[in-house]
Amino acid sequence: MPAQLNITPTPAPTLSNLVITTTIKGLQLKWDVTEDPTHASTEIWHSETNDFGTATKLAEVWDNTYIHVDAPIGITRYYWIRSRNIYGRTDGNVLSGSATPAAVQTTDVAPNAITSVSIFQNSAPATLVTYDVWSNVMLATFLGTGNAFVVDMQHLTNLAISAIGTTGAAYAQGRISVVESPYVNTGTVTVTNGSPIITGAGTNWLSEVSPGDVFFLASASSSRYTVQSVDSDEQITLSANYAGITGSGKTYYILTSSSLAIQISETTDQLEIIGAHAISHKFPFAYRTPVQTQAGRLYDIVLDWAIHRDDANWSISLSSVLKTLILTELKR
Repeated sequence: MPAQLNITPTPAPTLSNLVITTTIKGLQLKWDVTEDPTHASTEIWHSETNDFGTATKLAEVWDNTYIHVDAPIGITRYYWIRSRNIYGRTDGNVLSGSATPAAVQTTDVAPNAITSVSIFQNSAPATLVTYDVWSNVMLATFLGTGNAFVVDMQHLTNLAISAIGTTGAAYAQGRISVVESPYVNTGTVTVTNGSPIITGAGTNWLSEVSPGDVFFLASASSSRYTVQSVDSDEQITLSANYAGITGSGKTYYILTSSSLAIQISETTDQLEIIGAHAISHKFPFAYRTPVQTQAGRLYDIVLDWAIHRDDANWSISLSSVLKTLILTELKR
């Protein structure tokens, strides 16, 4: 009598935890990796109706994730995944899920794709001689978009020493700050040289502006004035006379509050007396840092500098050679 073999079919493995999320250009499917050695690949099926009988096979992958690129925006997609084992069987469980692609980006985006690059540079000479006080040496302003920006700030300086103390050290410092502020800029304004009165057109200042807020023109962001009083929806009075050129129909900003987003400081030049030796150090002030912005916010990039001495016998001064800011906006 011939021998009989009892062969038990090996079903396809079980998959678990299917999660579907919206990506920049479509939908991402992700599931847990099975530890079953007979698992060979994962089939992905999809349809516009919640019926596996109408689904078509989208892909077969050898990983635990898949991105459906260019899935139709605003249309709910239904997905099913199942394991195919090394014997070609697909009779394991079927996981299902759905999601709706959103129009978060309509163009192809490479990682860290650049939307725009702005360069601010100032080579005007300046010298700092006061001690222990942070002084502004450069201000740049930009509007948030909801995208990330990369701030690349460099400041070249020379430290001059006219007298050396007998103890301690003398040193120079640089500091970069990024300040975020909500703002008001509805309508336009008329400004008059020598007058503190600002007249608005299409403005609504009584409900939007308060004394102590900060006013400036878009064309002269470094010339800022404190609001002394809000006289009407179309008039404010500054705490000082406007020193710029008379004009009307001007774009303006009124900062209603502010918060510090980033602040980095560093010692750039140092001369120190240690025993009978004078030790000198010099470091470039060069920082590159990301800033995540919000739409409807204004951002100030502030570069300050300071000098310090431990001993009043020191006499130092700091000269600015070149200030450069490269501001790079990244696509979402």
